[in-house]
Amino acid sequence: MAFIKVQKLKMNDDGVVIGGSAAIVESKYQPQERVKPHGNAHSKHVVREKLGKVVWLANDRKKGIFSSPDRGLVEYSVQEDSFVSVSLDDPRIANSGRVQRPRKHVVFGDIHWLLCFLKQNHMCEILAKAFPDKSFLSRVYLHILHTILKDGGRISCDNFIAKSVASYIFHDISISSLHCDSKFFDVMGDEATRLSFFKAYVTNMKKRFPDFGNGCYIDSTPLPNEAKDNPLNYFCSHGTDSAKLQTRLALVLDKTIGRTVWYTALSGNINDINTLKNIKKDVYSSIGITIKSFILDAGYISKELIHTMCSEEGKDFIGRMPNRKGFQYKELFNTYVKPFISKLKGYQFFRGGHTYFGNKTKWNFWGDEVYAYLYVDKNNALNTNQDFHNKNQDEMENMNEEELFWHANKGGYFVLLSNIDKNTDEILDNYLGRVEIEYLFKTAKEYIGLLPLSKWTDQRIKGKILLDIICTNILLDIRNIINKDNIPVSELWGRLQSLTCFSESKNNIRVVTPNKKVKLYYQYLDDPLPPETIDIQKMRQDLHLV
Repeated sequence: MAFIKVQKLKMNDDGVVIGGSAAIVESKYQPQERVKPHGNAHSKHVVREKLGKVVWLANDRKKGIFSSPDRGLVEYSVQEDSFVSVSLDDPRIANSGRVQRPRKHVVFGDIHWLLCFLKQNHMCEILAKAFPDKSFLSRVYLHILHTILKDGGRISCDNFIAKSVASYIFHDISISSLHCDSKFFDVMGDEATRLSFFKAYVTNMKKRFPDFGNGCYIDSTPLPNEAKDNPLNYFCSHGTDSAKLQTRLALVLDKTIGRTVWYTALSGNINDINTLKNIKKDVYSSIGITIKSFILDAGYISKELIHTMCSEEGKDFIGRMPNRKGFQYKELFNTYVKPFISKLKGYQFFRGGHTYFGNKTKWNFWGDEVYAYLYVDKNNALNTNQDFHNKNQDEMENMNEEELFWHANKGGYFVLLSNIDKNTDEILDNYLGRVEIEYLFKTAKEYIGLLPLSKWTDQRIKGKILLDIICTNILLDIRNIINKDNIPVSELWGRLQSLTCFSESKNNIRVVTPNKKVKLYYQYLDDPLPPETIDIQKMRQDLHLV
């Protein structure tokens, strides 16, 4: 028969258990073994199950409440030989100091990894200088964590922070206030805030990268029109049949590492040389950077721009020639592409898995001579021609040889204009630097979610854009170190979220043992493994919050 065996039981003057452990023990008959040398008993006590700490024990010791390592808080009865769950509100254990509340585990890995990366990447230093108010700096951190780590999800900032270790680290901020942080975005949208951040950012980057800021270029992208009630859109319209509201975001990027050093939100669809002049002047007066290169899409190229670029020394540009009146788009094709495209030596090269034809000539545009670099991306041309043929078979049967040849190549044909004299492959490489900014735009729009889909004031939209630009620069820095191992960002965050922690005390966090994948991803940081115990105050010091 089983019984409860108690060891080192201690009780206070009020009869409350303050020490001791117990186990369920059975007496088993051993016919071949005498337990006592001169006795007649042939039995042996065998531990069936450890009950753990004694929390409460009946006077006859046939029933008790225990903090079991396997079952948690349970009641065991010898007579019924059964277990019953016990509530923390049970009056029998009301005064017991031996009842441990369940540890609240929260997500740790992704938050801690990103904060360590920000420290390692000098972003903590930059943010502290840009946002000297400690309380506001905490909010900046929380919104950065939410924006980057939500991984394109719809979870709100307050809910995201509540389930993570950030709720312990940034205890000075009310989580509920994050649900609608309008005041935060009002401050972020102030011109002084934008200037403060980029001054701190550029100053720090110049210390780390000597060539940072020496070569910058401008490009722009339309902001998503699904952003409801975007007040910046109200200043522009485009289209003949109906008004199409549009806002463009012009970014100034450093050529060294391809990160944003300045931005401007433009109300309108069409940008010209005056736009570039204003941005150039704004960047120099604000952060002391001179823009020397312009890598432009077709929307910028005009007679005035070509004349300005050709007349200014020390400024170079590469722009995609538009197919519109005044530009001999098809004439250049017939003269410098058609007779040479079948030749391989000196005209064919390869980039990014694509086969290119390239040729160049000097061409006069309204009295200014520039280099026209003519290309045919043969892969794109083939795919476009096949698609057109499948949809327009009857039309193609009536085409002559010249028309068929044009359709076979026009899907991959484009012209770059520049005042730089280089080989065709080199100019294309320079222009494809725009891929970096397109990549940035795609990251900001799709992954981070550039602009919220809700009602915002002009000031708050500008604040959201600043936050998104900061987060995009950080995210691109992260991708820069993990892409060499072909690790998607989503996988990085997903794996790291498996690492949890719980609060040991007001100032300490206990981290559970990380698995192999988590350990592997921590190798990208200066500290290769997360510590077993986190000192919250020390971590706040590292984040410049105290």
